[in-house]
Amino acid sequence: MSIFNLSSLDTLQLIFNKLEGDLPSDVGFNLPSLKFFLLVGNQLIGKVPTSILNSTSIMEFGIDANNFTGQVPAFGNQKDLYWLGLAGNHFGNGMLDDLKFMYSLQNCTSLEQLILENNNLGGVLPRYIGNMSNLLRLSVGRNLIQGNIPTEILQLENLQVLGLEKNNFTGMIPESFGQLRRLGKLHFHHNKFSGEIPHSLGNLTRLIELDLGSNKLQGIGSGNLTGLINLIYMNHSYNNLSGEIPSSVGTLTSLRELYLGRIRKFLDELVSLKFLNLSYNDLEGEVPLKGAYFRNMSAVSLVGNSELCGGIPEFEMPKCSDKVASRRRRGILEENGKFVAIKVLKLQVRGASKSFLTECEALRHIKHRNLVKLLTSCSSIDNQGNEFKALIF
Repeated sequence: MSIFNLSSLDTLQLIFNKLEGDLPSDVGFNLPSLKFFLLVGNQLIGKVPTSILNSTSIMEFGIDANNFTGQVPAFGNQKDLYWLGLAGNHFGNGMLDDLKFMYSLQNCTSLEQLILENNNLGGVLPRYIGNMSNLLRLSVGRNLIQGNIPTEILQLENLQVLGLEKNNFTGMIPESFGQLRRLGKLHFHHNKFSGEIPHSLGNLTRLIELDLGSNKLQGIGSGNLTGLINLIYMNHSYNNLSGEIPSSVGTLTSLRELYLGRIRKFLDELVSLKFLNLSYNDLEGEVPLKGAYFRNMSAVSLVGNSELCGGIPEFEMPKCSDKVASRRRRGILEENGKFVAIKVLKLQVRGASKSFLTECEALRHIKHRNLVKLLTSCSSIDNQGNEFKALIF
């Protein structure tokens, strides 16, 4: 007997297998008692049969990570449906009517999780999204959705996760976004949002992740971030930001990853920060030489900012008093007159010894037929206080 003919079956869970083919067209008629329909992580194809709408008792419907196509069925009679997971398929074709199924979802009054990311859904986010008052998660990232964020989305007071990333959204982020006080994750990156970053985002005290990267946003200095006490990840990179980062960033003591603009001394306070990416902006000025933040970080990137200067030696930036000086220099070998690249090690610069040992360690692992193997390095100070360093081949 086929499992799709068990009329009393209330749970069908066949996740992360290698199931192939399409679903029987009468699956919903044969499984009227179904409550949990979970086929996540298989290789199923075709359209979702509309007969599934006959299973009015469904509470959780998850078919993520398959190869389903066509339009999303118009769920609406499933009053107990709280989870709808369709991510990682091929639903939609980039057309304006791809999201029309969301109209019927207003009747699914128990819906908490709406996961539609990584499909081909086009159109605009409908205004009646605001009627889904119990939504905790709305994930529509990695689709082809366009237009503005409807202000009705601000009616979703219970929302904890909002993912609109990697779409074609335009316009401004509504200023009153800060009223969604339960938000923990806000992902708007890789869209075409413009205008100012809303000041009210500083009211989101539960926010853990804030990603506004790769948009056309402007300003930053007006932002009040003191309320983001739980923020771990913040990305504002690849925008049109200008001015100074507000000093309130220094209060974000939980922050571990920061991707944005100009360097300030308040970074000293971010003791949990591990990754700092300020690359490819038009930053200028002096990179701090002192500060615990560079010592504690796992990775720092400042590339693409030609006007920066100073900093610790590992950054290989010119002195701020001589910004035109080359980062790399060259010399001439006396015996044959050939030009060679040279590395200048200034022992009086703080951190030079550490830089010397780090680069020597890297040289030990370089292999080339024209290079003599480096065995180790040594360092000492003579009786007159002169520091001596040597490479041992």
